[in-house]
Amino acid sequence: MKYAIIGVERPQDQAFTGKVLKLLGFKDFREALKGLESNLDPFWRKFIPVFPKKGNLYKRLDMPSILFNDTLSVAIYDSLS
Repeated sequence: MKYAIIGVERPQDQAFTGKVLKLLGFKDFREALKGLESNLDPFWRKFIPVFPKKGNLYKRLDMPSILFNDTLSVAIYDSLS
């Protein structure tokens, strides 16, 4: 598995980039794996914000969007997070 981080300026840029990756066949961690810490690839665990400690990671705004396919996992951060 290879990993990449994409930085974008605004939340709408983050959403757009995620939609493009989905069109290219990527799956959204939030949808495919329920956004739960227990389902997160170990590589991304060091990027988890301080809160929440457990459960759904997307209850916190600064969690990046994570999309993946069989060979590549991508985190998309917006600069306002």
